[in-house]
Amino acid sequence: MDSLCCQLATSDIISICDIVITSILGIWIAVGVQRSLTKNRYLREYFISELNNIRDEYKQFFSDIYESRLNAKSIKDRLKVINVRIDSFERSIYSIYKLDDSSIQIKKVHIEIQQYITGEDEFNQQYKNDVVSFSSAIKSDILRKQSELVEAITHSVIAINSAHRRFRKSKVGRAN
Repeated sequence: MDSLCCQLATSDIISICDIVITSILGIWIAVGVQRSLTKNRYLREYFISELNNIRDEYKQFFSDIYESRLNAKSIKDRLKVINVRIDSFERSIYSIYKLDDSSIQIKKVHIEIQQYITGEDEFNQQYKNDVVSFSSAIKSDILRKQSELVEAITHSVIAINSAHRRFRKSKVGRAN
């Protein structure tokens, strides 16, 4: 073994060190990049999952409206709950990803739906009834608005998948 070390020239030792260091750096970079990509993918999947939950909640809401299972107070309450979820979602998504204000339009469509339903004469005339039953014409309009919501959710998924993360500097140790 000693004879092998003595027979290696300085250039051989440098080449071996170069291979070892390059290998270590390559593995370290690959692991780091993979970890970063995994974190980003999980975050995207979380937001997309939240969009699916909002879509499912709206789907059940629309089904209940079409089947005349809700009273006016329940309709208003469910719209408020959905509003809070959408508001929280959009605040989070804009704080994490670089998106322009037109990328995520769910809140805008939700407000249109909320104003349309609660502003309808049929809704207000049946406010104290056990259930609110909308006419076919109103249900058709609601169905059209539901379609707009699905489209807004689809565009949001696309925006999330193509967005870049914001990188913030740490506030640790900074004076306010």
